[in-house]
Amino acid sequence: MLAIKIPDKEWRPCQDGNQIEMTATIEQLSKTIDANIQLSKFTCVQTDIKVSVLELRFEAGENEDEIELWSMKLDEDVGIFETPIVDLDARVKQSKSPSLEAAKKEEDHTAEIRVQKYEEMRLEKEKLEQRLKYEKQIEDSRKDQNKQDKSVDAKLPKLVITKFKGTHTDWL
Repeated sequence: MLAIKIPDKEWRPCQDGNQIEMTATIEQLSKTIDANIQLSKFTCVQTDIKVSVLELRFEAGENEDEIELWSMKLDEDVGIFETPIVDLDARVKQSKSPSLEAAKKEEDHTAEIRVQKYEEMRLEKEKLEQRLKYEKQIEDSRKDQNKQDKSVDAKLPKLVITKFKGTHTDWL
């Protein structure tokens, strides 16, 4: 009989340096599952053979009780192999789900950080564009003001001021 050894470990999400250990364990379990899948295929073939043998025994005229006893013993023998396969499959699914969840959470967190940085950069860009726009407006208004100051070439009439020769009482 073939005995399948299943490691007894408590499965938990990967932490710090456990990632490499968990990956190696998952790979080991995957190889074991592949071997068990082959065994399962063999079991399917075995079931087909069992049905053929049952038919031949019925045709040969054997007693139904003997055939049923033989069938039950065969099912027990097959069950010895199927139970570890099911258990191993459940353990692999259990071990993969926390690592997949952790990877998804990490990916979501990274995406969220990327979105936040993008928003910050977009707001900073808008702020700089607005600042540039206002600086250009101020510069344009200064240029216009300088042009207005220089371009005033109005001719004013010549005023002649005569010297006052008198006293302050004459002024009023």
